[in-house]
This record gives sequence, structure tokens and C-alpha cells, in this order.
Amino acid sequence: MNSCKICNNNSNDIQEITLTTHQGIRVQGCMICGEYVLMGGPLAIPQYYQNLPQFKANMVYYNVKNKINKKITYWFLNNENKNNFPDLNENISCQSLEEVKNLNVIQSKKYIDILKIFNKKIDDSKIGAFDFFKVELCDLYLCKLTSVKEYLIILDYLIKKSFIILNNIDFISFRDSYMNNVERWNNNSSLINKFLNDNHEISLTIEAYQLIEEEIKFNKSNKVFIAMKFCSNQNQYIEAVNQACNAVNHDLIASTVSQFHNDNITFRIFNEIRESRFVIADFTPDIDGTNYTEEFMKYKTDGSYFEAGYAYGLGKDVIYTVRKDIFEKRFLHFDISQINFVVWEDYEKLKEKLIDRIRASIILS
Repeated sequence: MNSCKICNNNSNDIQEITLTTHQGIRVQGCMICGEYVLMGGPLAIPQYYQNLPQFKANMVYYNVKNKINKKITYWFLNNENKNNFPDLNENISCQSLEEVKNLNVIQSKKYIDILKIFNKKIDDSKIGAFDFFKVELCDLYLCKLTSVKEYLIILDYLIKKSFIILNNIDFISFRDSYMNNVERWNNNSSLINKFLNDNHEISLTIEAYQLIEEEIKFNKSNKVFIAMKFCSNQNQYIEAVNQACNAVNHDLIASTVSQFHNDNITFRIFNEIRESRFVIADFTPDIDGTNYTEEFMKYKTDGSYFEAGYAYGLGKDVIYTVRKDIFEKRFLHFDISQINFVVWEDYEKLKEKLIDRIRASIILS
């Protein structure tokens, strides 16, 4: 019995084919991930990535999404490897391990993602809005869930908030039974499928549809708010961000780069962040990269914390950027040093990296 290199599903149907021409392996027959290619083989996924449940869940998410769209996922270590691959066609979807590692997943929004997946199942199945339907294993992966435990915790929350109704199941008893046998369930697709198929039917409520409608309005905007320190090189940074946003059909909110208004600046910032699809926040101080002194600590970009924190509190995606020398010298505050930054060296690289990050974390998500 073989095991999928990404989702760990065990099955006799899984086959591995060594690709001698591109030094990778092709995996076929996984009931969850479908068919995919790991360029560089299993060693392309460093061991420490494999120990991160969310990282693997993100990989499975792209595999499942591409399987639904009848595409084969090709996994590359980084975007440079991906861009140099010659054999691209419409049936191949290229993904970068580096980008997936840097993908921001807002844990507090997963319950909304689940409701949106449930709503799509109702639309696709052409059943009544309040009819009961079955949940499939791939639905959980499309929500970037890392385990059945995470699903049950969110399900419990949705029931208590009256967003869903469960049919023919003593949920409390099942949840407690699972929590007492977590190891038995881990990576056991047969058990998980049995749970999902045996009298596990869900119906959405009016409250759920109201929340979904609000979320759709929330994410309909193509505007981008930019938070940065106004300094000597601000125009170059803004232009690079603007080009990146335009490349993916998004626009900077004009007043974020203009001082020609008479509004209360704080209220204006609140409104513009609420109107935006996501926020780009830069934490590079106004320093040229050659004159590091003790006084430097006084000039950290404290202003961006306000906008980034407000946006994150609203549930907006925030893309954090910083210049490479500041990142390497560990000048970032401790509170944000663990965040996955877009680290840039020059404005052309900044534009390219932003395009990749926006596509991976905003558009494809």
C-alpha cells in the first residue's frame, strides 16, 4: 500500500512514476489529491515543511482545486524554478512551495470559508436552499482544514451560532468519541469518509445566507490600500506596487497616495481599508541601507502597524513587505518578525514578488 506524499492518504491505487527528464516524481491515483508532480521528488519538500499541518493543508487545497478543474499540479521549490520550466500547457497548473509556505491563512475566517463551500455545493447540486446535503472529504480540504478535529471544532461553533442544522447525528457524542481517539483517525481516509457519509447531512440557515452575502460584498472590491512611511523613495515603492496591482486587475485607492483632501485622516483611513479587497503594508524605515546607527531604532516604521492591525481585525488579507537589508539585519520588531514577509531588494523584484503573492494568496484563494 502506497502513501500520498502530500496528504498521506494510503491506497493501493496510488502509483509513483520517476521522471528522469525533470528529476521529479509523478503521483497518480490519490483519491484526494488526484494526479500531481513533485519536481525534485519528495526531497523537494523539506522535512520541516512536512511537520507544519497548515502548509500541507495548503498544498492539498491546490491539488484538490486543480483536480476539480481537470488540471495536473506541478510543484516547484520556488518561482524561479517554476518560471524556467519549459513544458507548460493549459492542463498544467504550476505552484511554488515557497509561495505556499508564505501563504497567510486567517484561522478566524475558516468558518466563513466552510459556509461558502457549503453554499456552492447547494448551487451546484441544484437542491433547495434549506435542503440537507452530504459533506465530502474534498470539501474539507477546499477550506484549508488541517484535521477532522479542526472541522469538528468549527462545526460545533456553526451549530451554536445557528448557522447550520445537522440531521440524524448525535454530534456531541460523536465529537467526544473522536477527541478520545484522535490517533486512530489521523490520516485514515476510510474512517473520515465513513463519518461524512453515515447520516452526516447539513442544512444552512437564514443566518448563514446573510453572513455569506455580507462576505461576498466584503470581497467584491478590486481596490488595494497601501500603508507605508512617507519618505524619500515613496514614489518608487508606490509605482512598483501600483504596477503589481494593475497586473492582477486591482487598483490602489487613489487617496492613499495623495495629501490633497480635508478629511479627518484617521476616519479616511478606516473608510479606505473597509473599501479595499486587501492591504499591502511596508515596514521599511526611511534609511538608505548604508548608515546603520544606534539611532536607527528610533526610526522603525511604527505607522504601518496601525493600518495593518485594523485591516487584520476586519478580516482583510494583509501582505507585509520589507527591504532585504532590514530583514537580514533583524531590525523588524519582535511582534511581527514571525510574519511571512515579501522581502524585496529592488523595485522590479518587489513588483514580481507582489504579483506572485497576490495571485497565490488573494486571487487563487
